[in-house]
Amino acid sequence: MTSRVSTYEAQEYLSEMLLKIYPEPEVSSLCRIILEDAFDSKTPSKSVFLTYPQLATLEKIYRRMSASEPVQYVLEQADFMGLKFVVNKHVLIPRQETEELVILATDYLKSLDNQSVIKIIDIGTGSGCIPIGIAK
Repeated sequence: MTSRVSTYEAQEYLSEMLLKIYPEPEVSSLCRIILEDAFDSKTPSKSVFLTYPQLATLEKIYRRMSASEPVQYVLEQADFMGLKFVVNKHVLIPRQETEELVILATDYLKSLDNQSVIKIIDIGTGSGCIPIGIAK
């Protein structure tokens, strides 16, 4: 990569590199996640440029992902029910299926009469996404 790289060019470069290790349908999603979460770039632009530290970060992200590390661990965050959760190799990555279970649980809890006392305990499950998702 050259020293002056737009966010659009960064997306193109990242896409090209990730195609070497990920199936094509996943690459655009991975690029979106990386550019949004690591560089706060929602819409890649040819007139917005990455800084030198951002370019170095982009290279580190690619190196870690090429070693089969999940993007959520690389970025140290995962999306769950519209919220960002801190994750690392010691915490399971929140999954879409878990979001669906939380929605089912909250629908059930809403169906209970207002006289019911509800207590929910979540112990040692990792990121805390389930109880926070229910509370949300």
